[in-house]
Amino acid sequence: MFRCAPEHEHRPIFNWFHSIVGTSAHIVGAITVGFGVNISKANVDSTANYILIEYAIAFVVIEFFLARLSQQPNTPDEKVFNLSASEKEKQNESGAMKFVLFLHVIAMTTSCAMLVYLVLQA
Repeated sequence: MFRCAPEHEHRPIFNWFHSIVGTSAHIVGAITVGFGVNISKANVDSTANYILIEYAIAFVVIEFFLARLSQQPNTPDEKVFNLSASEKEKQNESGAMKFVLFLHVIAMTTSCAMLVYLVLQA
């Protein structure tokens, strides 16, 4: 509803806002889960704390790599090829970025599945 077109002049502002809100929600969610598994009535094994630490480290490392990959300059000269904004975005999606995003999904899903298992065993 709030996303502007890729070629809109305010798209960089939307991209930053979207990134900040999404990352903040991810961090607040992880902190909330951390508080939840440490409630004494939950009876969750202390292994959950180590999983949460692994989750946080993986999140920070993957976000670092995604930030580095997204800041790499485009290799072809945009003026020579006269590319539209949507074509520029397609160019930025490199194989390395897709691989890091794949690792991100696998790491976060695995951590979440292990936490769910520990909570269900409690």
